[in-house]
Amino acid sequence: MNRKQFGEMLAQMQAAIKANKDPQEVLDLYYKKYKYAYVYNDAIAKSIFGSEVREKLTIDLLNAILKLEGDNRIKKLQFSRTERGAELGVKHVNSDIVADWDGDRIVLEFQHEGDSNFKDRLVYYMARDTIPMLRTGEKYHLKSLYTISVQLFNEPIYGKDKNYLHSILLKDENGQVYYEKQVLKLVEVMKFLRYDNSEDSCRLAQWLRAIDSINNEEERSFDDPVFAALQKSAELCNFDALYFCTEAKMALDYEYEMAIQLKREVAEQVAEELPKRVAEQVEKQVAEQVEKQVAERVEKQVAERVEKQVAEERKRLRAQQNRELVERNLRAGCSVEMIANFMDMPVSEVLEIQKELAI
Repeated sequence: MNRKQFGEMLAQMQAAIKANKDPQEVLDLYYKKYKYAYVYNDAIAKSIFGSEVREKLTIDLLNAILKLEGDNRIKKLQFSRTERGAELGVKHVNSDIVADWDGDRIVLEFQHEGDSNFKDRLVYYMARDTIPMLRTGEKYHLKSLYTISVQLFNEPIYGKDKNYLHSILLKDENGQVYYEKQVLKLVEVMKFLRYDNSEDSCRLAQWLRAIDSINNEEERSFDDPVFAALQKSAELCNFDALYFCTEAKMALDYEYEMAIQLKREVAEQVAEELPKRVAEQVEKQVAEQVEKQVAERVEKQVAERVEKQVAEERKRLRAQQNRELVERNLRAGCSVEMIANFMDMPVSEVLEIQKELAI
C-alpha cells in the first residue's frame, strides 16, 4: 500500500470503532486487496526495524545510511527504550527506534511532516537522547550519537541539490569540525524517487528502491536475501486490527495524514517548483500568444480562400448564364454577329457554341 491507501484503511478502521463495529472486518477486506503494508508508517517501521527478531534488516539499513564498510560495519545492536523524558514539566519524546552499538547510540526516525519547527524538533531529539548517556557523578565523556531522519519531504535548505543523503556536524566558521560525536543524517526519500538515480548502485539506493517497490505493490521476487526478508516482514497479513488500534495510534487518521501530505506538497512547490512554475507560466503565455497569432493568420487565410472560391463560383455562374443566353438566341435564329455584339463576346466564342449545338 502507498501512504494514501494506508491512511484510508486507518480511517475506515477508526470509523468502525466509533460505530461499535469490529475493525478486523475492515482489515480483512484490505487483506484481499493489498499484500503489503506501508513501510514508512511509524508503527510498521517500528515493527520491521525496531526488534531483535529482524535485527539483520536494521543493521543493513543503518550501515547503508552511515556508509559503514569492512571492519567499521555495525555487527550487533542492542535495542533500547524509545521513550525519553519522564520529568515533570519536560516535553516527552517517543522516538521510533533507538539502539546502542558498541556503546554509541543510534536513533532512527521516520518523518512525514516538515514544518518551520522541524529543525528544532531534531535538535531537541538529539538533546534528549544525549542526556541519558551520563549518570550523576560520571565525567563528561560522551559516546557518539547518530540521529537519522528518514523523511518523506524535501528540505528547503537544499533546494535543487540532487544529493538525497546529508551529514550534518557541529563546525566552526571555517568549516572545520568542532565536535564529531553528534551526527545528524537526513535521508530525503522523495528527492531520491523524483530524480533519475538509475545509475546509483549504493546500498542506500538499493534500500530506497526496494521499499518503494513494496509500497507500490510490485510483483517481484528479490534475489537479495535482506530485501526478500524485508518484503516478507512487510506483508499486511503480519498485522492484526489490535496492532493498528494500539501501536498505529488511530488518532492519526486519514484526514490528518492527508492534511500533512497537502502541507508538505505546498511547501515543496514553493521551495522547489516556484521557478519551474514561473517558467511554465511564461511558456504558457508565449504559447497562447503564438496560438493567437497563428489563429489570426489562419482565419485570414481561410477568409481569403473563401472569398476566392466565392468569386470563382460567381464567375462560373455568370459564364453559364451567358452561354444559356447565347444558346437561346442561336436557336431563335439570331445572327452570330448580332449575338456577339449584344453579349460583348468574341465572334469566335459564339461560333464555337454554335458548332457544339450543330445549328
